[in-house]
Amino acid sequence: MSVLNRLLMILLGLGVLVLGGLLIAETVADIAGQPLLIDRDRIGSTMRGLDWQDTELLPVWVAMIAIGLLLLLLSLIRGQPSVLPLPVTGEGRYADVNRRSVASILTEVAQDDEGVRSASATVTPRAAAIEVVARPGADTRAVKQRVEEAVADRLDHLQLSGTIKPRVSVTRSRERS
Repeated sequence: MSVLNRLLMILLGLGVLVLGGLLIAETVADIAGQPLLIDRDRIGSTMRGLDWQDTELLPVWVAMIAIGLLLLLLSLIRGQPSVLPLPVTGEGRYADVNRRSVASILTEVAQDDEGVRSASATVTPRAAAIEVVARPGADTRAVKQRVEEAVADRLDHLQLSGTIKPRVSVTRSRERS
């Protein structure tokens, strides 16, 4: 789920929460006989006096339709799958693995190399990007080659070597350890 979708969902959830709380408070206040925020008599008389075909209401209708279409389109946008399918081992069997789990495994594999100071990995359905920071004095080419081999071996062990292409980038550490 993208950041924009998450923010919209948070805002929508907060709006529903506020409106729900307002509804409960108004209901309790109405039972007590004193409206809290909403004067239903005034709103009722205003609504009865409106002509729903007035041109002043056109921007409201357009905005409501635009927001509805925007939310509909955002719901149709497909994000990256959170799981990666594993090869089928038998008929009727299906298995998958979480992308974050694979990224965590590949990060650990890269950090196991003695020339690596730190590593991080991100995994998409087609590629794994492993960013490695080499220790001071380490040969970056040798570190890259060893990490590439270790990552490829682990992907092969997970049976993902045919679907995920590893991409290792190595930078030299600026600090002394």
